[in-house]
Amino acid sequence: MTGYVVGNLSTSLIAGVVIFADVAALGLPFPLLWGLWVAIVDFLPMIGGALAGIPTVLFAFAHSLTAGIITAAVFVAYQQLENHVLNPLIMSKTVRVSPLLVLMSVLLGTSLGDWAGGVFGGSWPR
Repeated sequence: MTGYVVGNLSTSLIAGVVIFADVAALGLPFPLLWGLWVAIVDFLPMIGGALAGIPTVLFAFAHSLTAGIITAAVFVAYQQLENHVLNPLIMSKTVRVSPLLVLMSVLLGTSLGDWAGGVFGGSWPR
């Protein structure tokens, strides 16, 4: 359990640093605050990335269309990197499990979640 928390904390801190750098490079106000927001909220499993990204991207769009598009692109790119590269690598080291096993368990979990969501009001049966 401790390994999972350390791994999740690591990826959350990386997310905060990435968004801090993005917001600071774009010249938007409060880059430290937005980086801290993302680092804290990204710690929540499953919904943390979206919950952190939506207000951050909306804030960037409120300043300029270009800043909003760039921030959205950085957020989507980072989430893809985190989900497909960082999580398997970091979790395999902190939890001491093979990166392939971590990736396969994530894929299996999302498939089961899709199936369960379909049974409980989604688009099932297909």
